[in-house]
Amino acid sequence: AFSRLLRDVSKRYFKEVEQHDIFPDTHIFCQYWQSLEEVSYFRVEQRAELMATVSEALDTYNESHARMNLVLFDSLVSHLTRLTRILKMSHLLLLGPPGCGKQSAVRLACFILNLSVEEVHPDREFTTAAFTSSFKQVMNRVGIQDEKVAFLFPDTSLVDERFLIPLHAVMSPGDACGLMDHQEKLEIA
Repeated sequence: AFSRLLRDVSKRYFKEVEQHDIFPDTHIFCQYWQSLEEVSYFRVEQRAELMATVSEALDTYNESHARMNLVLFDSLVSHLTRLTRILKMSHLLLLGPPGCGKQSAVRLACFILNLSVEEVHPDREFTTAAFTSSFKQVMNRVGIQDEKVAFLFPDTSLVDERFLIPLHAVMSPGDACGLMDHQEKLEIA
C-alpha cells in the first residue's frame, strides 16, 4: 500500500523522470530461475520464468510429500531465492509469527536444493538426552556420511531450553563441543 502511494505521488510530481529510474526493479539472483537443473548462478531476467519454475518445484514436491497449499507470490519467491542461497552454504534462523509459512518455505527451498529435512517431534517426556541423541544422528549423517541435511527446529519443538545448547554450539563456532564423548570421537576417526 505504501509503495503504491509513493509511486503515485512520484508520478504526479516527477512527470519528466522515468519511474523505473526512481524505483528500479529489485534484482534477484539464483541458480534455478529457468529450470531446477540449472547450475549457474545468474540474475533473474524474467520473473515469470522464475515463478513458473518455483510452481513446477511445488507441484513436484506435492507429488511426493504431504501437500503444501502455498500461494506463490513475488515476496515468497524472493524469499525462496534467499533461502536457497543461504541453505546451500550455511545455516539460518527464521523469525516470524506462527503460521506465516516459514517451515513451508524452508521445506520447498530444501526440496529445490535436494536437501533432506530432519525434524525432531518431541513430546512432554522427550529428554535432553533423547534430543542430543537425535541431533548427534543428524550430525553423523552430515559429517560422516556427507549427506545434505537441513535440521528444522521450530519453536514448538523447544520443550526444554537445554536443547539450544548443542544447536548454539554448532551454529556459533561450528563445533559441537560436548556433543560426543571421547569414545564416540575415536569411533568416527
